[in-house]
Amino acid sequence: MLGAGIALLGAATQIDALGHTGAVFLFPLVALGCACLLSGALSPHTPLGRQALPGARALALLAFSLYLTHRQVYAWLDGALGDSAAGGLTVDVPAAGFVLYNAAALSVAALLYTAVERPGLKLRARTLAMREDGMLPLSSRSSQAGRR
Repeated sequence: MLGAGIALLGAATQIDALGHTGAVFLFPLVALGCACLLSGALSPHTPLGRQALPGARALALLAFSLYLTHRQVYAWLDGALGDSAAGGLTVDVPAAGFVLYNAAALSVAALLYTAVERPGLKLRARTLAMREDGMLPLSSRSSQAGRR
């Protein structure tokens, strides 16, 4: 799978991204190549698959919150820093821009996860447990059907 992923991504570099072929085949080819690389890397038969990656669990926990917030955080930073400041930061010192933008996005994602997602998951678990114990009806229709 690792070899197939490398080959697919190598083939993707040969496609003109702005041409008709690129418009149709480039994204699926890159996605398939990345999927092959990921599945190969996760295999316990590869050195990478046998090692724990530091921070991977935390990033996985924040992934959904990060998905929901990162674009807005980037837009906020662009507005707060101004076009010249943000452009200057990312052009003159791209590593600093990368760190600043991603640290801000991860911070907001952690806040959303802590304040909203985790309490929501706990509420869902309690609600499901109450339904299993018979303390809550499955739905209003099922409770009405039982009364008839």
